[in-house]
Amino acid sequence: MNLITDIGRIYKFRFFVIAIISGAIIGIVILYPLNDLAFYLEHSSDETPAGRYILNSLFMAVTLALPIKTLFYAIAGIVLGLISAFIYRSFIRRIMQIEHLNQELGKDIYALVKQGEGPLLEFKSSLRWDLKQSVVNKVLETVIIKTIAGFMNSSSGGTLLIGVDDDGQVIGLENDFLTLKKQNRDGYEQTLISLISAKLGADVCRFVEILFYQIEGKDICRVIIAPGPRPVYSDQGNNILKFFVRTGGGTRELNIREAMDYIADRWSK
Repeated sequence: MNLITDIGRIYKFRFFVIAIISGAIIGIVILYPLNDLAFYLEHSSDETPAGRYILNSLFMAVTLALPIKTLFYAIAGIVLGLISAFIYRSFIRRIMQIEHLNQELGKDIYALVKQGEGPLLEFKSSLRWDLKQSVVNKVLETVIIKTIAGFMNSSSGGTLLIGVDDDGQVIGLENDFLTLKKQNRDGYEQTLISLISAKLGADVCRFVEILFYQIEGKDICRVIIAPGPRPVYSDQGNNILKFFVRTGGGTRELNIREAMDYIADRWSK
């Protein structure tokens, strides 16, 4: 999966490469002449029109008449370009995250349960308690992580309800609670966040909102997942990473070629 990771990084940093090039151009063709113009207006007694002066300065900048000076303003432009790019991306991501969260919070929990599973909604009976075998089953944690990764890798995100079976029957979280050191909602949330951090990456935890509700006297957990800012891989241990996407009403693992094509389309915009 290292090849897929590299492809993801290429598309992730392409935006900043554009910012670097744009910043260098702005530094040379805008900052350089403007600084010269400011100096001219402040100190020069030359009767040369300001317009001609700034055109001469621009000509010197693009022809590298003073290469060290040109390099200085190119670097200054690059720094400003990168700062602007970071601020812009952070702002846009935050706005999208808030919009997604507001849309999801506007959905009634009872309506979600009755709606049934679909491309944007998944039900899971338990985080770690195997209802059939009546034992703790860590494989169930892997299934939860797989689902969250699939939603993050989609362009729309999604919602995961834990404590509800595939048929929409409310199972509750009581059995899960009993497997935790802190046997309540706080302990459950901490366990889930720790799991996401360990398996998907600490940086994506902020794209997950965890809420609890009580239906029919039973607790259920609602996990609202925003689209990820980067390709999200599920750590299977032993340096094995898997890439999952949401397809229809389920979550599917992509092979290397499929993942490369998907990443190129999903994160190239």
